[in-house]
Amino acid sequence: MLFRKFFFTGCAVIFFAFPAFSEPLNVTVTIHPVADIVKKIGGDAIEVHTLLKPGDGPHTFEPAPSDMKAIGRANMIVTVGFGLDMWLEKLLATSRNKGNVVDLSTIVKNPIDIARDNDGHHHKGHINPHYWLDPIIMKKAVGLIERELLRLLPEEASKISKNARAVMGELDRLDKEIKTLLGTIDHLRPFIAFHNSWSYFARRYGLKEAGVLETSPGREPSAKHFRNLLRQIKKSGVKAVLTEPQFSSRLAKTLAKEAGVAVVTVDPIGGVAGRDGYFELMRYNAKKFAGAIMGT
Repeated sequence: MLFRKFFFTGCAVIFFAFPAFSEPLNVTVTIHPVADIVKKIGGDAIEVHTLLKPGDGPHTFEPAPSDMKAIGRANMIVTVGFGLDMWLEKLLATSRNKGNVVDLSTIVKNPIDIARDNDGHHHKGHINPHYWLDPIIMKKAVGLIERELLRLLPEEASKISKNARAVMGELDRLDKEIKTLLGTIDHLRPFIAFHNSWSYFARRYGLKEAGVLETSPGREPSAKHFRNLLRQIKKSGVKAVLTEPQFSSRLAKTLAKEAGVAVVTVDPIGGVAGRDGYFELMRYNAKKFAGAIMGT
């Protein structure tokens, strides 16, 4: 009897010393800069799968088998919304995942209307979806992500909230840093973008977008639109045409050559060396914009 009491006591000690293993929450995110923010908030409590790979454009995304698997087992799916990742709807129907979908566009209180800025763009609802390039809007997104993670992982509440506060603070510092950098340039000198990715960035930092080369992804500009951009470049003193690694630079190079200005690569998606995380990506773009607008 003494042996049996000792044995069970020993087992109790072993049981409490080694708690049950907990699997991380599976979170699938459509684009890399948002995925980086989600990972910073969730930390070790979550496992993040990003659907768009470096170099992929959100308008031409084709899922790999691993993507379908990630969507199928996701406990939480984070989307940009405003039509950018509307292809996810079909993938969710195929996977039959009825899990938690978090649409971050619900926190954008002052969205930019593409139909008013650049006629012809096909985004659902004609709302520009590139709001993640505004760090202050992303602070609100952090709050929504935090709330959803707390609901799914209440046992990790302390860590998640601490991480969220840290990310918000880092976003504030980033915003001030970019304002300081771009505050030294001539804000009356505009830029020409390949794609309308930069409207939120321009609004936040007082920059002027003179035009967009490709108003609808995959549709080449008409000869009339091309001539109008050439006139705009010469009239307004544009120093560079911006292009993006997710698209061919052929048209941007042709326009820049005819106008006698530079081609500068900016990147709304990132996920590659030098701009792998959200904060590295934003600093990269801020420096590129400063050089493009000043012609340095």
